[in-house]
Amino acid sequence: MQKEYKSKKEYKRELKSPEKGFNELKSNSNYIKNLEYELELKNKILDRITDPIFVYDLKGNFIYVNEAFCSHLNYSRDELIEKNIHDLDIREFSELFKPNIQELFKNDEYTFQCELKDDFEVFREMTSKIIEINDEKLIFNIFCDLTAHKKIEKLIRDREKHLSLITNNMLDLIYQVDKLGCFQYVSPSIKDLLGYEPEDLIGKQDLELINMVHPDDLGLLIDAVQTCIVTLKPGRAQHRFRHIDGHYIWVETIGNPLIDENREFAGAVYITRDITELKNVENQLKSSINEKELLLREVHHRVKNNMQIISSILNLQSAHLKDKIALNTLRESQNRVKSMAIVHEELYQSNDLSKIDFAEYMKRLVAELFNSYGVSQKVIKSKISAQNIFLDIDTAIHCGLIINELVSNSLKHAFPLIKSTEDSEFKKNTTKGEINIEFYLDDDHHTLLIEDNGIGFPEDIDPQNTKTLGLKLVNTLVYQLSGEIKINTEKGSSFKIIF
Repeated sequence: MQKEYKSKKEYKRELKSPEKGFNELKSNSNYIKNLEYELELKNKILDRITDPIFVYDLKGNFIYVNEAFCSHLNYSRDELIEKNIHDLDIREFSELFKPNIQELFKNDEYTFQCELKDDFEVFREMTSKIIEINDEKLIFNIFCDLTAHKKIEKLIRDREKHLSLITNNMLDLIYQVDKLGCFQYVSPSIKDLLGYEPEDLIGKQDLELINMVHPDDLGLLIDAVQTCIVTLKPGRAQHRFRHIDGHYIWVETIGNPLIDENREFAGAVYITRDITELKNVENQLKSSINEKELLLREVHHRVKNNMQIISSILNLQSAHLKDKIALNTLRESQNRVKSMAIVHEELYQSNDLSKIDFAEYMKRLVAELFNSYGVSQKVIKSKISAQNIFLDIDTAIHCGLIINELVSNSLKHAFPLIKSTEDSEFKKNTTKGEINIEFYLDDDHHTLLIEDNGIGFPEDIDPQNTKTLGLKLVNTLVYQLSGEIKINTEKGSSFKIIF
């Protein structure tokens, strides 16, 4: 730092001393070097800035320009320093070099933008600031090219305008809430849907809209919203909204959560659609379906009753027959009718009128056959194993008739010795009759297995080419099911039907 002297005499007096004069000269030299270094450093820093920077005095004479400014005007630094700002006859800068001086001196800073149009649009911005050096006021300026920025702004505005055009003309209600449930946007369609204006909700909490939900639907909607917030996955709910005039309309609301950079809930966008007409049609269809279901149940009930009447007639007719062959024929026909009647009874009692639980049907059918032939489960045991499979009425009747024929054959012919044994003697007998029935689904194919441990078929009878009505009926039913039958008579008899 330079020494300050009280007077010129003091300065001259010190200069007379050789030693002091040398020290002063050395001090001044270091000071100048430091100033030069500092100035060079500042110039290099300013020249690295890509925005043009320039300083001029109140008369318009350039005091400083950085490299970016020189390059932009295609002048050298020395050329510009010799010029006045008003000497630059360049259209691109003609507006930028006319700052509002009064505004500038009033606030010490002034920023303005201009738009230049030629073959394409160019946007400039200049910020001017008053600085003071050695009691002289200078104007410091930094010059920015906003063309790219303005293009992005225009693109955003055009996109917002386009989105607004879409959302403002949609019939569906669209609204956005932040993470605190405050409405950020409500589409104008709320006026047509609920009778409110968007301004009635924007800035308010979503409770304003939730309070419009029908009390019976409130729990369902709240659960759907909470699930959406917790899982961060879209959700939907059908509910009723109260219109401004008091009546309720059916709507479907779909909520899509918004997620921030931390993968946390940041709000949601909801779309609500009027489904009143859809609900009316749905209710009409439900009413129509209920009527048809009731009618169909009545049909199954009457078919079952009619078949029971036929079975009763056959039973009465058998009371007048003494011929065993004719009696057995009537009983077999009666059992076939019962097997079909049970199908209709199961459908009548089922929740699904198109299908029946076949496992439950099999148990009832086999129990009826044992009862019809007067066979006790103590004498011949039935074992039923079936998966939880539901069959339509046609397939169930076909399978029911097959079971009826094959189980009837086993009860009639497979166990002649066991059935002829007295009950007291049977208890001592180690041989027990068993009929095994299995039904399961394997590789998209149904398999029905009916086997017994009886005496099997006589050697002179071919089960697949027999002339008896029962086995002919079985082969016909398997063909109608587009299935195949495998018969094994090595131990008892075994029929495996795959369809």
